[in-house]
Amino acid sequence: MTATVRIRRGGQWAEFPCPDGESLVDAGLAARIYLPASCRSGTCGTCLVRLVEGGVHMSAEAWALSAADREDGFILACQSTPATDMVALDYDD
Repeated sequence: MTATVRIRRGGQWAEFPCPDGESLVDAGLAARIYLPASCRSGTCGTCLVRLVEGGVHMSAEAWALSAADREDGFILACQSTPATDMVALDYDD
């Protein structure tokens, strides 16, 4: 399954495909859409983003994500792969 990922940054929306098993960050970079990321291992939190639509599978290595962040709908994009056909992320929130 290839999911469609929509992101909002700076008030603008962009869209790119995310092949099955590929992280949101890797798919964005492959589509030449910059998604903030640094360590890419779930420890720094640079890729923290609010999930506003759809679902993701997130690796257990999401150490930078607190329980409160999870409750507020945040994910780590470097550790997440789409679980639904459409995923929407809001970097402005």
